[in-house]
Amino acid sequence: MIYLDTSSAIHILNGNESLKNIIDKFGTDNFGITSPSIFELYHGIYKLRFLKRKIPEQKYENLLEDLADFIKQLHVFSLNERAANLGAKIHMELKGKGQEIDVFDCLIAAIIITNGFNQIHQIFR
Repeated sequence: MIYLDTSSAIHILNGNESLKNIIDKFGTDNFGITSPSIFELYHGIYKLRFLKRKIPEQKYENLLEDLADFIKQLHVFSLNERAANLGAKIHMELKGKGQEIDVFDCLIAAIIITNGFNQIHQIFR
């Protein structure tokens, strides 16, 4: 399974041909995304609409529709209690070592690990 991080998903949604070619080569069945990444993607669209700049209603609707269609093609891995526990542990362990990373990244890693995937692969980060 190849997990798409938020940045990779944005590049694909924005038409990055090299990433689209990779997905075409391996097939969407081999790609997954986590619920925190989905949150970040929707969050970005709502940020465009409500905070950064007012985008036309049709563009806003198209972005939401494109994202929903994209997500439907992927395996979605959701946050559960076990992953939440592990994500919190990872975050605090790293923070205790002075190596704190974003909480969402800890949740994403925990979801992947608790779903039996011990090697995390990121493409074009």
